[in-house]
Amino acid sequence: MEKYDVAVVGAGPGGLKAAETLAKNGKKVIVLEKNSIVGPKVCAGGLTTKDESLIDKSIIQRSFDSVVVRSKRQSIVIRDKKPFVYTTSRKDFGQWQLKQAEKAGAEVRVNSNVTKLKENSVFADGNEIAFDCLIGADGSNSIVRKFLGLGNEKTHMAIQYIIRGRFNDMEIIFDADKFGYGYAWVFPYKNYASIGCGMDLRHMKTSVLKQNFHRWLDERKIDYAGARFEAFLINYDFRGFEFGNKFLIGDAAGFTSGLSGEGIYSAMLSGDEVAKKIINNDYDCEKLNGYLKIKNLHEKILGFMERHRKMLKINQEIGIFLLRSDFIAKKAISLVTG
Repeated sequence: MEKYDVAVVGAGPGGLKAAETLAKNGKKVIVLEKNSIVGPKVCAGGLTTKDESLIDKSIIQRSFDSVVVRSKRQSIVIRDKKPFVYTTSRKDFGQWQLKQAEKAGAEVRVNSNVTKLKENSVFADGNEIAFDCLIGADGSNSIVRKFLGLGNEKTHMAIQYIIRGRFNDMEIIFDADKFGYGYAWVFPYKNYASIGCGMDLRHMKTSVLKQNFHRWLDERKIDYAGARFEAFLINYDFRGFEFGNKFLIGDAAGFTSGLSGEGIYSAMLSGDEVAKKIINNDYDCEKLNGYLKIKNLHEKILGFMERHRKMLKINQEIGIFLLRSDFIAKKAISLVTG
């Protein structure tokens, strides 16, 4: 039986970041990825300024110093003096992270689907691999989370089309009738755009969300015939990240913001912080605890919208109107990018 200091399930942003940090500090690490290629993942691929310290700018496709915010009745533009949102190809991003992890000394195995766990080992394609510590970085349907007996009640369903063409503006669209307290988006890349929407599954079925999304696309005269359709589940049901010698990071832990659906930054941050905790048990995960305070604030706002659903349309219109104030716009940018 093979034996590693740390086994990481999943080669997404969190898993690869954890592996890189661990390997740099002398840990024998293996990353088990079920897919044949590291990187490609169904994701809108949006980043903000808080990601800058964790990524290489060479993988950024487009940068934006403004975002168009729309509702049924109004449209405004939020601007800053410098870019505060970006888009990146998940394939390029993943391949860059893979190089960093392997350069540090981590072993990454593709086509390695983990199907069974024991207290101190995992089974991947019939091979049993022993570990001292295990990190679950395997997304919203995490097998590690299930092994730990944690529920998963707070999830968003996100759907999108990848549409070819040059799109100029990054857009966020609120329409309570179609997307509830979720939203739609237009995230432009170099030669295509991710155009999608998302909503909490507790309040809207996927079939209804897709039907509403198609109506909105038709109203906007966005041609999605022949475009690639994608759907992905976002888990934001955080119930802890440390369970003895087992840890959860990223979507597996529910670190994603329930308000914005943003998960790349929290995946990388939690991967790095958990790795440091494994290296030094006295490490207090200060940055991760700081992020959790922001996440809790996001979900208090989300909870307010849930409790006042009858007033949602009015509250959305009031909120967008208030964004005309530079002061409030800066606060909104800070809420998302901070």
